Amino acid sequence: MPKFYFTFSDYEPFPYQNGWVEVEAATWSAAIATFNAKYPNPNPHNKHIVNCSCMYDETEFNTTNMAKYGNYGEYCHETLIADNSKTGIFVFDDLVLEITRKCNMKCDHCLRGNAENINMTMKTIEPLLSRTMQINTLTFTGGEPTLNIPLMKKILNYCKAHTIPVLNIYIVTNGKVVSDNFLSTIIDWYAYCIESNNGYMPDTAGLSLSKDTYHENIPDENINKLKAFTFFDESHYWDFNKYPVLGRGRGANIANNVNRDIITSFSVLPNDDGSIQIDNDTYVSAKGDILADCDLSYDTMPNYTLGNTKNIDEFIKYLRTL
Repeated sequence: MPKFYFTFSDYEPFPYQNGWVEVEAATWSAAIATFNAKYPNPNPHNKHIVNCSCMYDETEFNTTNMAKYGNYGEYCHETLIADNSKTGIFVFDDLVLEITRKCNMKCDHCLRGNAENINMTMKTIEPLLSRTMQINTLTFTGGEPTLNIPLMKKILNYCKAHTIPVLNIYIVTNGKVVSDNFLSTIIDWYAYCIESNNGYMPDTAGLSLSKDTYHENIPDENINKLKAFTFFDESHYWDFNKYPVLGRGRGANIANNVNRDIITSFSVLPNDDGSIQIDNDTYVSAKGDILADCDLSYDTMPNYTLGNTKNIDEFIKYLRTL
């Protein structure tokens, strides 16, 4: 089983001074979770930071002088063994969560169709998150995602508590309501993305305003609040005079709409550590249905469902056949 190395300096709050702790685990995620379980960070304001100086996988560690000469005269203090029955499976390139089907607009071109009084719950998404190793980009969508801010917070807390790195966060809002609660939630998520990137700023935009001729006018005050973020991206301003409406949901009633083939399968890459990397979008509906196409109407989603979070082991078996 692979080994992972957690090294220390002479900093007194570390569990050891100098030397290192080895963790035998199938994946980085399992190694960090095992280390954190025994040696949580003592600072309550940074409890999700790993309580060591540096971390290395086996290949990286063997290239250092520590492998031969020790770390300031100290060597391995102890070896921990991960519980691999709880090891994450999924590495998502883009995990898209339909956190609500509620909406505070009724746009003629909406590809989802009529809004529904349904929110995704933590009970729905937790089975999938419990088997997740890493999320490269996490997208919150709907419906209007700002109508389920509590779930955004709960998912963030879950990812922190279970050490699931989220490298980027992406939200598109219609901007009708821009509350302080929403803004603070974005800040908290963005901070976690920076932490997951080991201090580096995420490369992709985190926030966009969906603006086009079918949407209601948005108060300048709301737009300015969104623009205050350095990662705000205006590319979601859609000109339907140049590009036709996708003919799904209510968009099917728009003249000169266009359609495209529906994506009906995942592109997966099995890894040596047993994880499964999904390279295309993974869409999870508010009902827990798992799909490979993010642009389906609520009515047609059941026809293209490839799994459900209630039967996550069956979904894993399906992916291993691809």
